[in-house]
Amino acid sequence: MILGSPGLISASLLTGLLRIQFSSGLKTPSVERENQNEPRVGYCINGLARSFVLPMVYKSIRPNLIEAYGGEPVVFASMTTTEKHSAAKTYTGHSQASPNESDVLGSLGEMKQDSFLPAFRQAVQVLNPVDIALEPDVTRDELTEIKSHLRCGANHHLSDSLISQLVHSSKCWQMIEKYEVQTQTKFDLLVYLRPDATWYKPVAHYSDLDAWPEGTLVANSGGKDHAVFGNRTAMKHWFNRLQWSQDNQDCSLPIDQLLPVASGLGSHFESIGVPFMWRHIPVIVVRDNRFMNTAIDACKWVKEYFGRSFERCLNSVYTSQGRPIESTSGPWW
Repeated sequence: MILGSPGLISASLLTGLLRIQFSSGLKTPSVERENQNEPRVGYCINGLARSFVLPMVYKSIRPNLIEAYGGEPVVFASMTTTEKHSAAKTYTGHSQASPNESDVLGSLGEMKQDSFLPAFRQAVQVLNPVDIALEPDVTRDELTEIKSHLRCGANHHLSDSLISQLVHSSKCWQMIEKYEVQTQTKFDLLVYLRPDATWYKPVAHYSDLDAWPEGTLVANSGGKDHAVFGNRTAMKHWFNRLQWSQDNQDCSLPIDQLLPVASGLGSHFESIGVPFMWRHIPVIVVRDNRFMNTAIDACKWVKEYFGRSFERCLNSVYTSQGRPIESTSGPWW
């Protein structure tokens, strides 16, 4: 159990860019049990904050992921408020993610700037992270510095967006190591998850080796980067893909292996000897793209897992009373 909570120090809108600073101190851990039989599980919520403040997203994480997976959980959050370098936009020619602050806020309907911060605080309180950062995307100067250390792939048209993803992922590992040093503990299992996805059904318990084979990284087969599970040793490779890219000498690899993401992940982890597999994981991204405006829209994609019933899906996403929760921007079902 973790005591206390990171305090919100300041929040201001600067030239349209939302900057939120949290206390740098970590929560103080409670006294360890002498005979701890449950594994320590670290969760890092990582990526564009986007729809994180919606109840259909943040309220699904604890019951359907953290409590269902089991173990002794510790939550971290490293999120961005902007996405300047979108791989989706490069691939498709249009943004699948909100490119700037006003669009992030605008995509939430009536939830404008004056209600975003209260909603964000509420979401954070529900998940109770021990360490949290909410900041803008990687700057052009930062990208230039990183690319100066890359032997391969720095000039590819996708490099900025892929490097940005790997930078954010590496920040998770920094938080995890900082916590382990402070508490003199080590995590047994680690989970990466995006902050803009709803968990529509409970995941398998950590002890289910059919779902989570020992020593194997397990990623969702649909979106490929919506969630990844594994032990600490394997997940270290997940969070440190940027460092691998900087150390890599084989420039003959395709870009999604030079900067390991998406469909290139399987080949990447095979090449470094880390067992890796795709599995169906009950998580779906909530985007502002006209097809994902309500929880029912999300459930349309996954209703086959609930006997084709919207209501059963909604009950899984929301409260034990069987009714979805109304957010500050109105009904989302």
